[in-house]
Amino acid sequence: MYDIEKEINPNEYYQECKKFYWKYLEIEHELNEFSELKCKNILSYISKYSLDTDYLPVLIHHLNQKELEMMSKIRESSKFVEFSPVSFLSSLVAGQTFNIGIQKLSNFYNSPPTPTSYFDFFVGLSLLEKQSYKFDANRATFIDKVSEICRRQFFKEIPIPFDGNHFVCESSNQYTRLVLHNIYKVLISFEGHRSHDNDYLESTNMTNLFHGRKCSHWIILFFSIKIVYEQLESFGVTIKGVDTVPPLEIRFIGITLGDYCILYFHRPPQILLIKNVENYIRNHSFDTNPNMFFKKLTQKEMHLLISTQLSLKRTFQDRDIFSSSVHPLIFSDEKFIFFNQNILPYMFKHDNNIRDQKILLANVHKFISDSNYIFKPIFASTPSTLAINNMEDLEPFHKCDYSPWKDQGKVVMTTRSNVPAIVIGLNDANSNYAELLTVYGDIETLKLTSYKPILNISRGEVLKIIYVLGLANLSYARIKGVAFDEDKQPRFLIE
Repeated sequence: MYDIEKEINPNEYYQECKKFYWKYLEIEHELNEFSELKCKNILSYISKYSLDTDYLPVLIHHLNQKELEMMSKIRESSKFVEFSPVSFLSSLVAGQTFNIGIQKLSNFYNSPPTPTSYFDFFVGLSLLEKQSYKFDANRATFIDKVSEICRRQFFKEIPIPFDGNHFVCESSNQYTRLVLHNIYKVLISFEGHRSHDNDYLESTNMTNLFHGRKCSHWIILFFSIKIVYEQLESFGVTIKGVDTVPPLEIRFIGITLGDYCILYFHRPPQILLIKNVENYIRNHSFDTNPNMFFKKLTQKEMHLLISTQLSLKRTFQDRDIFSSSVHPLIFSDEKFIFFNQNILPYMFKHDNNIRDQKILLANVHKFISDSNYIFKPIFASTPSTLAINNMEDLEPFHKCDYSPWKDQGKVVMTTRSNVPAIVIGLNDANSNYAELLTVYGDIETLKLTSYKPILNISRGEVLKIIYVLGLANLSYARIKGVAFDEDKQPRFLIE
């Protein structure tokens, strides 16, 4: 997913190993000397460790170790578990993946489109998520498995002669049928993974595909194209007497290649002759212009494919989100709906005027004015948003009264919306109101009578709360750990 390549001269292997080990010791030292002050000054650490991808393997290694320790302590009935160091590392990794995601999106928008680049767009988009690092291990295995199946069957239905160097198609028509037939086979194999409700943010997350969960048909389409075109390159497929192959075009209704198309929208994929589709439209549609039906999807319009409205979290109420059938990592951060709708359309435009630039900077500032403030150094290093440096400093914590009191740290249920939440403090302006961090990721201000404690919370449910909220988001609410009383009930510790 990261696709980070670094060429190293064999004579420099030893020096590179020394540099890597030094980075390992650097992060180890940060953890050995850890204090809550590091969370308060997280932006300086993001600038130091999240903009250099050489630190990514080291950060993930230490994060995985600390996560395992945290989970083990919670499950093994420890009375107190601190996870500030885990949250700190998670923020640094989130900065790394966000930075890589932004670079991938920039490469997509600043390069001529290719059949496989649309897949990279969704990979870049998925890397923006703070917990995307947890899905990378399964990605390579998944892609390799699908690629191997595709490779074994590539010429099964449409045999192509081999001239000793390449597989040579007899005509452009034969090449078109070979390509579309293989894309069709991959699409059909993933038909059961296609989400028919793309209103949810999770449907646009590429990592869901790697874990066998449902996602947008666009992700499945671009993944299928990537798999097939990599096989074409691997086999060296050419056309007899022709220097260039027919271009594959991405359309709002699917894809076109030569005289054929694959329609792939609300129904299972179909391979059809374009002229037959055009005739059908003229004879059966109120809009008799086939050109509108086959409208080409441009890079500038990619944000239209991710115009989602909410996260799947919003479909869960009461204690449903704690169900054993619900994996806490399936959820996306709802704040990225704002990014997709209000930042992405402006961030990579080449013709941004002064008005658009002001809109972009205002939207970026709004996006990073809460738990996403850790991304400020990444925006500050990106050409289109450099001016974010000149904007006011951001608060490292949510602003409220964090003085200890009887309800602070308790897991409660909001009485009106039936949403689990953690009480983090009292409202600064009115002590009759509390500030709550809900499992949706929102901070709500409610009357002290507008929530009630949740009883009999298991340690497994505590872990679910932590991961549904996201480790990198906890320090913004000054949550530093969790303690268990004599009845084994949790209370999150707020600094």
